[in-house]
Amino acid sequence: MGRAEPTAAMQAHVADAKLAVLATTGPRGPHVAPVWFLYRDGEFLLSTGVHRQKAKNIQRDDRVGLAVLAEAGTPAVMIDGRARLDHIDSFGLVAELAERYLGTEAGADYVRRLSTELKPATLWRVVVHPTSWKSWALEKDAVSP
Repeated sequence: MGRAEPTAAMQAHVADAKLAVLATTGPRGPHVAPVWFLYRDGEFLLSTGVHRQKAKNIQRDDRVGLAVLAEAGTPAVMIDGRARLDHIDSFGLVAELAERYLGTEAGADYVRRLSTELKPATLWRVVVHPTSWKSWALEKDAVSP
């Protein structure tokens, strides 16, 4: 059973970690995808294309799982939550994500390339509101895999 609020160690982990996997439920069962994310004001922010499977799955069923892992795979923080899709009207979130994952220069190059291929209206901002938090190999009371 998870906890309703994250511990300080969980918050520090998700603020520093960059490896995350989003789980949604598709028409044929689970769908799992690696994602870039930001953790801000108690919510996880992601971006995806409007035609991507994870977006279609969230439109059908907003229940999601998110695993945020250290590069070595442990420790990890697992979140159950509800996702909301918001239309993006600019590449601001994409630029933040790209800079976090690629660095300033490569992130700006990524956004420039993307902006020539796509319009912001073809992207969703995915907001994951956690409802349950668990950790693995992070704290004394962490769950086992």
